Amino acid sequence: MNPTPAPEPPNKRPNSFQLLGGILAAAVGIRGNSARGSGFADASTASILGALLIFCTVVGACGYAFVKAVENAVAN
Repeated sequence: MNPTPAPEPPNKRPNSFQLLGGILAAAVGIRGNSARGSGFADASTASILGALLIFCTVVGACGYAFVKAVENAVAN
């Protein structure tokens, strides 16, 4: 008897971190060739909002740290 091949697993939706990585990679022009559901059309709304929240949090924290560093430099 010939064994039947196992069916391929369904594509998984990217999570927030994978989506954020894809957005940042697209912003700097890096192309990925992953076949595992990495397209933005495959992402859920929660993943998109999560990626935006993570991005905004990181940008806000970096901006706050920069302003505090400038304030400390000017105060001294």
